[in-house]
Amino acid sequence: MSLNSTPSGERIHIGIFGKRNAGKSSLINAITSQDLSIVSDQKGTTTDPVFKAMELIGFGPVVFVDTAGLSDGTELGTLREKKTGEILEKTDFALFVIDFKDLDKKVYDETVAKFKKYNVPFKVVISKADTLTENDISKAKEEFENSIFTSVNDEKSIEELKNILIK
Repeated sequence: MSLNSTPSGERIHIGIFGKRNAGKSSLINAITSQDLSIVSDQKGTTTDPVFKAMELIGFGPVVFVDTAGLSDGTELGTLREKKTGEILEKTDFALFVIDFKDLDKKVYDETVAKFKKYNVPFKVVISKADTLTENDISKAKEEFENSIFTSVNDEKSIEELKNILIK
């Protein structure tokens, strides 16, 4: 069976979670080198999960899932978060994406509690690293040990993230 024909259910599901406008859709686009998810400065652009089956070279067949952002207190936001919760239950590994300049510790803590509830290992990804000051980076490293700093404008950081996923 070729990697392209591997059924979705037999692939490792890597969910991308985080607050609205943290950079989740930009990240999946950078990882896959495709414009899969719509990217906008408007919060709440991603309304439904976006799935991308692919081979993570050096690892094997995976499905990346871009989810709707958390922290939307609207009625529609509640529906989006419900769908995101359904994805979490089917996730084998999670990336929690944080825009450090728009940090919401409550959303982070609540989501990590859900990762633990469903035994989902995760990695914190600090996005938009190219916009951070040295002071921001130091604070982020203290707050989120072992996190990875990425920027969709820095291909090297995206490759580093892929290498971490492979390990």
